[in-house]
Amino acid sequence: MTVTFTPRDAQDNPATITAEAADTITVAGAAPAQGSAWTQAGGVWTRTFTATTAGTGLTAGVTLGDGTVTSAPYSVTAGAASAATSTLAVSGGANGTFIAGDEMTVTFTPRDAQGNPAGIDTDILENVTVEGALPLLNTTWTQADGVWTHTFTAASFGSELMAVLFLPDGAITSAAYTITAGAASAATSTLAVSGGAIVPQNPGVHQHEKSACLSEQHTLIQLGGREDW
Repeated sequence: MTVTFTPRDAQDNPATITAEAADTITVAGAAPAQGSAWTQAGGVWTRTFTATTAGTGLTAGVTLGDGTVTSAPYSVTAGAASAATSTLAVSGGANGTFIAGDEMTVTFTPRDAQGNPAGIDTDILENVTVEGALPLLNTTWTQADGVWTHTFTAASFGSELMAVLFLPDGAITSAAYTITAGAASAATSTLAVSGGAIVPQNPGVHQHEKSACLSEQHTLIQLGGREDW
């Protein structure tokens, strides 16, 4: 942003001011550009500023001895979301630890390079990766006051897990979290018996020290190196 101050006296003649007076000029939503200073040529003072804070109806102003001079209003809009100032967080666990099956709230707060709330294309949210977790059934990203949230379910246990989002200027990661296995579940646990050798026998009764007639089809089961029934 180039700010121009043209001082005039009451008769509209070019007026002389000091550089210190120029330094009192305020520019709403902006800061002096790095390395810039007020310069004067032909009685006109100029300086470059950098837009920093989003807003509307903003003005530059300077107070003189008989009143205040203001610029026409202008607006500053937020820039694109920046990885340097945007944040991604995972919450809902106990001290950063979740049990498989727990709900996890993922929060994305987009900010531009100057820290202003930034608008985003919602398609970018599909690039959010939440390690060890899956989106909760029938949920989606929602936005309130510029902050986006989505509920996930902890699924796979692990440590030093993170949520990650890649923006055009870099990646954002959440703080690390841990997912631990839940309690044993009858729905997914299994029980099996193995290790025996089942040997079919011919019909009829056979005499044996450790055998018995189990059915019309006799069977010997060898357990632990001995025959038993």
